[in-house]
Amino acid sequence: MYAELVRRSPPDEPVTKHLIVPIARDLVTHTLITIDLFQIQLIDLTRRIIDAHCNNLELQDRGIRSADALHVTTALAEGAELLITTDSSLIRLDNIFENAAGLTLRCVDTDHALALLA
Repeated sequence: MYAELVRRSPPDEPVTKHLIVPIARDLVTHTLITIDLFQIQLIDLTRRIIDAHCNNLELQDRGIRSADALHVTTALAEGAELLITTDSSLIRLDNIFENAAGLTLRCVDTDHALALLA
């Protein structure tokens, strides 16, 4: 998100916290609305998920950053079928991993996800 804000900022105007904070608040609001609208379940971070994250060497081998790998590992451990992201490195993981239920995890961008969730 920060990188996109920097990219869209006029070159002669520095990006300030005044720009980022209101957008972050909007993001939280939109996230909560999306959770309610699509009846998405929030998952607690547990020791089991952290252990799975630490043991998932394939994500490390693929160069996935730790925080992003934690998201993928959580999705896999909890049997998620869809991971919605704007991160191109995670989108490249589409249909590569099987979740705990033995189903392939889809990793798609937000626009594609809307079509899948509709």
